[in-house]
Amino acid sequence: MYSAVKYDLARKYAAAFMRIFSQHVKADVASISCAIQFCKKERRAISAFSVFVLQKRDQDRFVGQFIEHVGLPSYFFSLVQLLLNSGRLYLLIDVLQVIGVMVREKSNLQEIFIYSATPLSSENLSKIEK
Repeated sequence: MYSAVKYDLARKYAAAFMRIFSQHVKADVASISCAIQFCKKERRAISAFSVFVLQKRDQDRFVGQFIEHVGLPSYFFSLVQLLLNSGRLYLLIDVLQVIGVMVREKSNLQEIFIYSATPLSSENLSKIEK
């Protein structure tokens, strides 16, 4: 039950975000995917930060540095700030995932992951990118 409620809440945040920024997000699908991977790896640090009470100035600085570090465009600042201020930073990964799905569906894009035991040659990479 909890995961369904959490997903529904994440979907609402993502939909609100997309209503405002949909024209910008299409170009940043790769950034969103990288941010999701980073957040999954650093889940504990993100959770720990949401517990600390910081002054507004410090909080803004943290959010700005976080956005820059994970490679998200600056317009994601307000989303992270909103989740942090509402005590729902734990939804960040889910919201980013929903945004990614919404953008890919709207743009008719597919995301693929390629795992290789050896490094791919530039020839193979160019074939994949087509």
